[in-house]
Amino acid sequence: MPCIARSNFPGHRHSNLYSVARMEPMVRNFLVSKGVSIQCQMRVTDVEMADGAIRAVFAKQGDESLEG
Repeated sequence: MPCIARSNFPGHRHSNLYSVARMEPMVRNFLVSKGVSIQCQMRVTDVEMADGAIRAVFAKQGDESLEG
């Protein structure tokens, strides 16, 4: 279990500080277990919106679109 420190400081009541090196694998594994496809090292150049929601994102590599 990652170490999460709860603290208060001016402008940030009840903030949570955690180790991203320990948290990232847990978040990644959770997302993958829910069927989320994770794309790394892709630059998004445009977003298609409809009714206030993201319908697709467009990556820099050609005309590839990723629906979400």
